[in-house]
Formats: sequence, structure tokens, C-alpha cells
Amino acid sequence: MERLIIFDFDGTLTDTGLGITRSAQYALDQMGWPHREAEELRFFVGPPLNTGFAQTGMNEEESIRAIRLFRERYESVGKFEYTVYPGIGELLCSLKERGWQIGMATSKPEKFAREISDSCGFLKYFDCVSGIPMAAEERILSKAELIRRVLEKTGFSGKREAACMVGDRKYDIEGARAESLLAVGAAYGYGGRRELEDAGADVVFDTVDEMSEALLENKVL
Repeated sequence: MERLIIFDFDGTLTDTGLGITRSAQYALDQMGWPHREAEELRFFVGPPLNTGFAQTGMNEEESIRAIRLFRERYESVGKFEYTVYPGIGELLCSLKERGWQIGMATSKPEKFAREISDSCGFLKYFDCVSGIPMAAEERILSKAELIRRVLEKTGFSGKREAACMVGDRKYDIEGARAESLLAVGAAYGYGGRRELEDAGADVVFDTVDEMSEALLENKVL
């Protein structure tokens, strides 16, 4: 049976929180907003950047400027401040060996998602990477739209019951449900079990090992 699994990136495949929160901190400082410690900015990990800056009270024009400043630091420093969750590389390799199609739907610029995935050694496992544009003023795609692009680009012809979206935030779960895919929560990331369950996740895993076992033993799809 044809199967497709779509992964979120930040907080699901890699812990990129340090680079993201420090870059958000840099943008806020450069714009003269009240200084906030990086740990206070964890809400930036996962959703589109305009959502994060809106939560700080910025309007659309200010948010566009902040995104440019964020990416100024992120491209030179922040994208290197990450770790891969243990077991992710092995999981991707095993899924590919079993004939799964693998996609990525991320609110990160596609350029950064590809660069980091390549440096981690697992870009080769992905049939499709769907991310957002680099230009700060361009419309940011919703998670449902990013998932839809993966479905279109992979040419997935199987039934929707044979496809799932894996992510650590409510946006991933909501996007999966909007596209009628199985919604799999990664509680080891940044949203936590409660956020994922409240968003309507079909199943939630607390560790990569738990998730890997269930996926590879066909207990999810």
C-alpha cells in the first residue's frame, strides 16, 4: 500500500529553538522594543514569523521589518544553532527503505529547510520540501496550503487514510485536519501534549522512539 508521511521541521525533526528565539530577540532589540530573554520567545518556534511578531504587539508594517531583521541574524548565525532529535535520521532512512513517500511542510523558508536538512544528512530522504518564500512581504502560506503542495508535488494517489502529517504545534494538527490527513502529534517538541490534543491530534507521541516504533510497525497508518 502506498503511504505518505509529511513532517514539520522546527520542533519535529530538529530542535532549532535556540537559533529562532535568539534571532527573534535580535529583531526586537534592533527595533527598540522592550528586551526579552530568548527563553521568553519560545512561541516563535513553529508558526510563521508574522504570527510570532503579532503576538508581541507589532502591526503588519513593523512585522515585515522585524522579519527582515530576524533573517539577517538567522542566515548568518541562527541557522547553525540547532540539534537533530536523536533517532530522526534512522527513522527517515527506515521509512524510505520500506517504500514510504516522505514530504516536509514547514513555515520556515524553504531555502533554510533544505540547507539545514542537507547539513544533517537527511535531505536525500525527502521526495518534496514545501516551505515559505524568503521575501518578508510575500504572503505566508498556511500549514494546510503547505501540506497541499506536498500532496500535489509528490503526486500521491493513495487514499487520504494512508497519509499523515507529523508536527509539534497546533498549526500542524489543524493543517492535517483541513486536508483530511491523519494528524500525528510530536509532544517532544515545542507545543506539548495538551496543545496537540486540544487541536484534535489523532495520536500523540512523547518521544521519537515511541513514534518510530508505531510508524515502522504500521500502527499509525
